[in-house]
Amino acid sequence: GRYVVRHCCPKEKDCVPKTMLDFLEVTKRCYDPHWAPQIKRMNNWNLIDFVGSFSNARDDTEKLLKQIGAWEEFGSTGWGVNGTEAIFGTTKTRHATGSETLYGEFFTSKDIEHKVKERYAADYGREEIANAVRLNATTKAHKARD
Repeated sequence: GRYVVRHCCPKEKDCVPKTMLDFLEVTKRCYDPHWAPQIKRMNNWNLIDFVGSFSNARDDTEKLLKQIGAWEEFGSTGWGVNGTEAIFGTTKTRHATGSETLYGEFFTSKDIEHKVKERYAADYGREEIANAVRLNATTKAHKARD
C-alpha cells in the first residue's frame, strides 16, 4: 500500500487501495512497470526472437538455451542445492511468495476477474507476440543467409 501511495498519489492520504477494484482504478491512471501489462514494457519487439512464459519457465529456458547452444554449459546442470540439477529443475523456489494462496482474497467476484483478464489480455494472448517473434526470427534468418 505505501508504495502505491508514494508513487501514485503522494499528496492524497486516503488513496491506499482497500480492494482489488480500488487497486485497478488507482493503477489505471498511474503507470508503473510493477503492474503494467508486460507487453507495454517492450518498446522494440523486432529485437525479440524468443518469448517464454514464467509458468513454463523450465521448458522455455531449456528451449531458449538449446536454441543458442548454451544448454549443456549453462542450463543442464550446476543448479539446485547440490549443483546437480538443471536450471528450474525443482518446483520449489526460494523466492516463492505464496501468491497463489491469496487468489481468493483478491479475486472476490467474476467482475474483478474479468477486469484483470481484460487489462492483461495482451500478456496472455501470446499468439500475437509469438507471431511477431516468429516473423522477426524468420527475417533475421533470411538476412543471415543473404
